[in-house]
Amino acid sequence: MITKIINFFFNLFNRSKHQVFDVFTPSTEAGLTFVERPQAKKDFVNCLKTHGRQLVIFGHSGSGKTTLVKNILDSVKQKYIVTSCESSTTIEELILSAFDKLNPYYIDEKGSKLSAKISSELKTSYLGIESKISGEGAVETSNKLERVVPIQLTPQRLSEFFGAINCIWVIEDFHKVGEEQRKRLADIMKIFKDTSKASPTKIIAIGAVGSPREIIDFDDNLKNRVAEIEVPLMNEAEIGELIKKGENLMKVEFEDIVKKRIVSLSNGLASVCHHLCLNICTNNDITETSRKKIIFSSIDLDNAVQKYVNEQSDSFKSMYDKAVKVQRQGKFNNGELIIKAMLNINKEEVSYSDLLAEIKRLQPDYPQGNLTTYLSTLTSPERDEILRYDEDANKYSFSNPFLKVYAMMTLLPAKNGNKIRISGNKNVVVNSTISVGGDFRLGDIVIDNNVRIDKQVNISENKGDVSFD
Repeated sequence: MITKIINFFFNLFNRSKHQVFDVFTPSTEAGLTFVERPQAKKDFVNCLKTHGRQLVIFGHSGSGKTTLVKNILDSVKQKYIVTSCESSTTIEELILSAFDKLNPYYIDEKGSKLSAKISSELKTSYLGIESKISGEGAVETSNKLERVVPIQLTPQRLSEFFGAINCIWVIEDFHKVGEEQRKRLADIMKIFKDTSKASPTKIIAIGAVGSPREIIDFDDNLKNRVAEIEVPLMNEAEIGELIKKGENLMKVEFEDIVKKRIVSLSNGLASVCHHLCLNICTNNDITETSRKKIIFSSIDLDNAVQKYVNEQSDSFKSMYDKAVKVQRQGKFNNGELIIKAMLNINKEEVSYSDLLAEIKRLQPDYPQGNLTTYLSTLTSPERDEILRYDEDANKYSFSNPFLKVYAMMTLLPAKNGNKIRISGNKNVVVNSTISVGGDFRLGDIVIDNNVRIDKQVNISENKGDVSFD
């Protein structure tokens, strides 16, 4: 008994405290709440051990690709350098960025233990190139200074620098760059593969698209030397495990109905789950591990969702506008027409044939080829993946339930002119028989799981905010 009492007080005063912003991380890779993906990890580690094998990691935006890669590399104590891409990024800029991030290994005296493994000849070569870049590495182009890659800094030499310190080059968001740059990266991958005979060198290219060919434009000779690993969206059990880890770290508890609603709203996106859990905690002034267990109810989730929607409203508008306002062809606004058809069909997942039939009902002369072309673009990163395509089911759905509701409120007219007023003095129109998969609350509208709105509400009759419970 005395031992139990001693252990109780020891645990009470020595329990590790965690900051909520380290536990729930909607904008960065998960650390404390990282959820293992066993099959993806097994495939990934096997590829890491295969000399010369380059990797392409692909999947939907928000599937956790970067989180998976960084956590696995950290777990096997593998050094790596990360460079990120934008649409305007060139191979030259990537090479310079990677070269810059090698600096600590070749220049910093604190890295002397590692530097001792680098040949003096290679280190001298590195320092010479670094000096040349610093001294002459910029040129003015149209009033903009651009860094210049010196002749000595070839992909072969960069591969040698990486190999000397046994370091992997991770390139994020490579799907954003142009076709020409993707072809050039394929050439660099081949160079890294060839130099791996002397020293293990490897590139991991990460992209949010449906196939590796959309990330790297490599030829058939390279195909067998590039591993292609798809990271699927998180399933319900994995999202549930994320929540459970957060509960244990923060010493809080979400009621079962709250956890189910968070899982449903997340729709496979870990970032949404992190965001909602973080909002629940911060709304209740929980910023670090609680001393006593705190239980959160549906009201806490409703408030968290409201905060999430307020914070993301500009992003929703931007994504929606990008999807529908740049795809007009002749008299057809293809993006808007496709989204409206999906809302009218009002199912969680919609087949191509159902979409075509509904669009033909709305626009009898609509060309089928338009649907094929523009439906594909709505599932691409170019349009922020507003829609998601399930290859197994051969069906389409909204990638984010919140985006679905935003589109619903933007596109669908009310019958008889009735409107529901939402906070922010904005009149939002809700059509009859609209259902939303998953729980959702937006301002003064509450839509519970699998509940349908089957009536119109007149503000004058209700006098104030309206909710569906």
